[in-house]
Amino acid sequence: MLPADMTNSPLLSIHSHRPKIAILLMFGLYCSVSMRMNLSMAIVCMVKHEGSVHSHLNISLPKGCVPQTNVEYSGDLEWTSSMQSMLFSAAYYGSLFTSPFAGRLADKYGPKLTFMLCLLPYTVGTYLTPFLARSSYTAIWIDRFIMGIGDGFLMPSLGSVISRWFPHSERSTVAGFSSSGFQLASLISALFSASLCKTEWGWPSIFYVFGTMGSAWMVLWCIFASNTPGESKFASVVEKQFLEGKVAKRATKQVRVPYRKIIFSPAVNTVYFCFFAHNFATGIMTALLPTYFKEYLYLPLHKVSTYTTVFFFGQLIAKYGGGMLSDYLNNTNKLTFTNTAKLMQGGGSYISFFSLLGLSFLPTCEDPWWALLFLGFFGLGASMTYSGYFTSLVSVAPPYAGSVIAVAMVYANTGSLLGPMMVGLIGHLTGVSKPSDVQPWGTVEANTIDKDTSSDKDSVEGEDIAGYARFEDRSSNGIGRGTAKLFAAQGAKVTITGRNAEALKITKNECLSVGAKEENILEIIADVSDETVPAMIVKKTVEKFGGLDVLVNNAGICLMDPDENRLYIEAPIPLFDQMMKVNLRAVILFTQASVPHLEKTKGAVVNISSIAGFPFAMQAGLDQLTVQCAADLLKKGIRVNSVNPGIIDTDIWAKLGLSNDQVQKALDSWGTDTTQIPIGRYGTPEDIGKLILFLSDRSQSEFIIGQRIVIDGGTLLMNTLLSTFAQNM
Repeated sequence: MLPADMTNSPLLSIHSHRPKIAILLMFGLYCSVSMRMNLSMAIVCMVKHEGSVHSHLNISLPKGCVPQTNVEYSGDLEWTSSMQSMLFSAAYYGSLFTSPFAGRLADKYGPKLTFMLCLLPYTVGTYLTPFLARSSYTAIWIDRFIMGIGDGFLMPSLGSVISRWFPHSERSTVAGFSSSGFQLASLISALFSASLCKTEWGWPSIFYVFGTMGSAWMVLWCIFASNTPGESKFASVVEKQFLEGKVAKRATKQVRVPYRKIIFSPAVNTVYFCFFAHNFATGIMTALLPTYFKEYLYLPLHKVSTYTTVFFFGQLIAKYGGGMLSDYLNNTNKLTFTNTAKLMQGGGSYISFFSLLGLSFLPTCEDPWWALLFLGFFGLGASMTYSGYFTSLVSVAPPYAGSVIAVAMVYANTGSLLGPMMVGLIGHLTGVSKPSDVQPWGTVEANTIDKDTSSDKDSVEGEDIAGYARFEDRSSNGIGRGTAKLFAAQGAKVTITGRNAEALKITKNECLSVGAKEENILEIIADVSDETVPAMIVKKTVEKFGGLDVLVNNAGICLMDPDENRLYIEAPIPLFDQMMKVNLRAVILFTQASVPHLEKTKGAVVNISSIAGFPFAMQAGLDQLTVQCAADLLKKGIRVNSVNPGIIDTDIWAKLGLSNDQVQKALDSWGTDTTQIPIGRYGTPEDIGKLILFLSDRSQSEFIIGQRIVIDGGTLLMNTLLSTFAQNM
């Protein structure tokens, strides 16, 4: 027997092999979690981006709150959202397959083997992912399922190693340190993957890098790890003697696991319930945080990473500090092991509870810093409980730690599933599906882009609208200005565009006069005849307001010149070209730029034509374009229709060169002669805006697709528009 002074082997000693085992455990968890998460980290680079944006109506955000959108990456895989969800679930189903017996194998054959069985499928599957992803969706799903089979060995193996290598006085510290691999993977690997995605090697490099890490870990594990200190070639005699009698020994094949006592033990079930509660709460947080950041706090992408970092940093502090504090209280006999576990579990649970309450009531998009504070405290509290329930799991029956944890994983996985499911159930029962639905400031969100274009003396100013949400705003005047006011009155976000800055200012002021907030109006001075402008306007709108729900194309210029009595066919070709650029090409370019965003929201396109516009050929082309786009885009969930106004009271007549007297004479004639406009009045911009609003709202007009909707007060019924117009010129 060794002398007394030779039987002490501190954990943090240069001669101790235990720190190396703890580092291997932490690195192993880091690799396994990174390889489990790598698909979710790489998916934004792999798949043609779908994203998610708001699709509500009438949301009027407080000052300073601007919805954000994530950076899009160019992927080449056409996986739908449901297909992606199935891939993420595949590993979980695989883990269910091995969880029931993984703990028994760890206890019987030793955790060195079972830890290898965890990392081996992960490593091979990770290497194969780029090839399989491009080969077959079924193949990649099976690959993820097999990786999940290995995952079932992870936690039972971890618990078995800790119970065999570390005495009671060190288990909280080691459990916290080794399990920090989860948080390190969430922090470091996510950032690292984003960087790899942007390299010339693209998203496949993510899987090759992490697969290489897994391979390196397996080599190190085979060399330095052993099932017990007694089997180790690297542990000193002093360390082995020190651990003799303080740690669990390898169970023999004849020893039966007392499952009945484990399952029906009140103490063990209390620990199991704590594990369940921890995963239930963190499952809710994991499921809701992205939506909470984006759709409740409206955080930009760089701030999301900061807030997430604080959450995980709080967890790291608690895992390192909480574990050491727990062991200090035990080793100095200030508290018994049981009371220390109760303190860490209870204290962490209460901190988590009050943090969740704080997150529910105090943070807003105007004061998001409250969320930063409470997220940090929630991470701190959640990880404090690790020194409670997990330390208890590896200590309650050390020879059977793997089996005890295997049963615990059933509780843990159930909590991870029930948390997000509970959120969905509450949303279903209350009609609230996301955090933004319970905001106190409204129920509609809309952005609209409007541009009006004038081309000097031979053209008439017209407008075009592209937008995020349900209404239109063609900015400067006429139909656009009137419709913009309708949007603003509903709390819409509006992008007004045109070449006339003064007219845009007037439109903005009229929107503000009906209750719009200044930050909800975006002015863009631009000429839509420039082929680069439509994509630029759509991009700026999406960047500011978070997405696009409705595109209203209402641009149009006309070539009539009453003073010269120039015939339509006699207009110079350059003027025809200019009319083509605005009346048709701009519509096509706006639609092309908007389709990726409209597909995400299942939005709508409304083209504004005319029952007999001056540029007949262009308007006829626009009507036919509407029909073709409706057929093409229906499979993407986008509805396309056109609105064909009759005689509307706008400044279009003045821009044709008519005097005020001529305009008034014509309007008075049309407005009082029921043989010309049977309803007995001419139309207003608001009449058109109301119809656009109706066609933009899927809940109101989902069954209307590819239609040319006339809104003329009955003019076409009398079939007199053209002759009447000529008489009043």
